Amino acid sequence: MGCMVSGLPWGDEWVEQKIREGLLEEGLWAPVGVGRPVPEEYFERFGGVLPSSVLYVWRRLGFVDLGGGRFWVTDPLEWAPAVEAWLEGVVLPFPDQVWWCLGRTALGQMCLWGEVSGPALRVDPLDGTLNPNADNAGDMADPVMRERMGCLLFTDPWEDFDVDEVSGRSLVEVALGRLGPLGADQVLGFVPPLAVTGRCEAGLLGVQEAVPYLVVLAQTVERRLGVDYSAQIGAVIERFDLARPLTPDEPDDAGGGWCPRRAGRARLVARARRARRAEPVLVPVAASAARIGASASCKQVLPCLRYNLPHWNPPR
Repeated sequence: MGCMVSGLPWGDEWVEQKIREGLLEEGLWAPVGVGRPVPEEYFERFGGVLPSSVLYVWRRLGFVDLGGGRFWVTDPLEWAPAVEAWLEGVVLPFPDQVWWCLGRTALGQMCLWGEVSGPALRVDPLDGTLNPNADNAGDMADPVMRERMGCLLFTDPWEDFDVDEVSGRSLVEVALGRLGPLGADQVLGFVPPLAVTGRCEAGLLGVQEAVPYLVVLAQTVERRLGVDYSAQIGAVIERFDLARPLTPDEPDDAGGGWCPRRAGRARLVARARRARRAEPVLVPVAASAARIGASASCKQVLPCLRYNLPHWNPPR
């Protein structure tokens, strides 16, 4: 049953709506086939540990691939060895807790959920970074936000921003086109690792057995704590007044002249703010603002958001 607390919808009805809108009706991220059913004992094992919204998605979709295998709802117990390997020896800015991999990309990038801090850590095996999000951890104190974040981890998946240096196209798109669809226990992996060659080329990717590959990779590459962009993102949103609703004199992307506050905000910034979490699409906005400096104008920063983000690749 859906509920409204502090003006924010949540509950089973809201989760079902997000599944329909974000996945089933969105061709890009629609599930492929029928997911592997989640064992019934998982609902007892993780009841109270994970939000009810996560359990709803599990029961509704199963462990399934989304968007042609670009993102997967993962079995947290099967992926536990990979999580353990990547966290070993890394000091995190969070309390000690158990972390579970609830979702992952075709490249093995893992969305981790901490039993205390929630969706506050993402692991990127391409560059060896563990990227924290203090904002998400703070939101866990709000039971409504906890439920919403559990749902949005799946219905607003980690998008592909890694680019094939040869073609300039999506790294995953090129690789899947060449290698074919992945299985639930497979990832696209560089051999030798990207950290060794420095060449982000789809032609160097192969199909790897997911968990064993990631465990070995964690023991091979330098693992480090990444930058928490959540504070910078909040500063950018506040500085450029991105949270204020559009007014009638600010046309949306469907037409009208260019408006500094309008550029890309409706599609990108607002979407990230729905979950109040640091979406990858906002990272370059914060970085751009930092490079441009305190004197930056809105007109300088937001064109980056609108025009450059589809081709942005994280610095190596």
